[in-house]
Amino acid sequence: MNLWNGGWAKAWDSINQGYDVINTNDGALYIVPFANYYRMDARHRWVHEHWKVNNIAGEVVPSGHPQLLGAAFAIWNDMIDQLYAGYGDYDIWHMFSGSVDVLAGKMWGSDTCTRSYDEHQAQLATINRIPGLNPYSLWENGATFECQPDALPYEIGKPSMGPDYEMTMELMLKEAPVPGEEQVLLKGDSGVFCAALSDGTVGFRRNDSMEFSFNYKLPVGEKVKLQLIGKPGSTQLLINGQPAGQCTLTRFHRKPEGLINTFVLPLEMLGSSFNGEIYSVQVKHTAPAGPTVDPNLK
Repeated sequence: MNLWNGGWAKAWDSINQGYDVINTNDGALYIVPFANYYRMDARHRWVHEHWKVNNIAGEVVPSGHPQLLGAAFAIWNDMIDQLYAGYGDYDIWHMFSGSVDVLAGKMWGSDTCTRSYDEHQAQLATINRIPGLNPYSLWENGATFECQPDALPYEIGKPSMGPDYEMTMELMLKEAPVPGEEQVLLKGDSGVFCAALSDGTVGFRRNDSMEFSFNYKLPVGEKVKLQLIGKPGSTQLLINGQPAGQCTLTRFHRKPEGLINTFVLPLEMLGSSFNGEIYSVQVKHTAPAGPTVDPNLK
C-alpha cells in the first residue's frame, strides 16, 4: 500500500489489515514539475533535516517494522493539457536525480541524520556522476563537428546532443512542401527536426511525441543559412542571422509565452526526406554549468 495521504488510508489501519506499506506522503514527497505546489525538489534541506521514513502522516511505525518497506517520492506531471508548458524528461531530470540521494541517505541510514545537509551535499559532490547514464545528452566540452554531404540522405552517425548547442546549416528548398507530408532534416533517437512539418512550417518533434512549430516556412529556391540554438528550456530558430518565427506547441491551444521547448538535437541521419540541397552542417557544443559527462559512456 502506497500511503500518500492520511486522509485516505491510515498507516496502522493498513498494517493491521495485513498490508505492507510504503511511505509516499504527498506533503513531503510529491513533485509536480513547474507548479507552485507539491515541490519536494525545492525542499531537500527540510526533508534531510526533518522528515522521517517511519512517520507516516503523523503515525509513527517502529523503524525496521517488517511491514514497513520504505518510502518513495513521486513525480506527477499535473501540468498537462491546457496547462502543459512543454517540458520533457530533460527538464525534470534534475528534480528526480536531486531527490534520490536525499531519500537514499534517510532510508539507508538511521531515521535521524548523522551529518548536516551541507556535509551531505559535499559528500555527494565527490561522487558526482550516476554511472552509465547521460541524461543531458552531453558531449565533451567544446565538441565541434561539421560535414558537407555529397548526397542525401546522409548518415552522420553521431549521438544526440543536448544543450548548449548551435547548429548551422546551409540549404535550399527546391519546391514548396506538399500539404500533409513532412520533410525531415535531422533524425535520431531524440526525435526529428523538420524543414517542413505536415503544415509546411519548420519545427521539431521530440521522442516524447510533443511537436513544436516555429510558424515559419522556408523560402523556395533560395539558399539560406539556418541556425538552431538550443539551450535548457529554449530552442531558437534563426534564418540568415535573424530570428525567424515564434515557437508554439502544435497539439495544444496555448500562447508561446512561458513555453519550455527544450530539444535534444538528433544527429544520426541528415536529410532523410528533404526535397532540396544541404551544402554544409556545423554543430558547436558547450556543456551547460552543472551536469557533467560520465567518463564511462562510450
